[in-house]
Amino acid sequence: MAENPCECNKGHHFAVIALIPLTYWEALRKPFQELAGLASKASGVCASYRKLQHHKACGTWPPHIESVKALNIPVTKDFGRTEASGTLFKAMTDSHAAYRISLLDHASGKS
Repeated sequence: MAENPCECNKGHHFAVIALIPLTYWEALRKPFQELAGLASKASGVCASYRKLQHHKACGTWPPHIESVKALNIPVTKDFGRTEASGTLFKAMTDSHAAYRISLLDHASGKS
């Protein structure tokens, strides 16, 4: 089996169809259409996977992960000036960054 599942479907269906006698093509039209639909879906999944891998390699975020914004918690001026607020906001920022990284890792196949 290929290490990259996207490499398994490249062009082999034409060779299979060429082996089938023309007299059977009409009878097999519906299964061929279903197979073509599945191949199209698999191709889309592979394209998405490659895009995610590209984002991961470049250190960028895909739009659906970039749109995940950190919480904006309003605080009073007095609390905002305390040391506790700095620690709290740093922990929230770090947690948000870790969450986005985990989303990209899981989406691109690394668990």
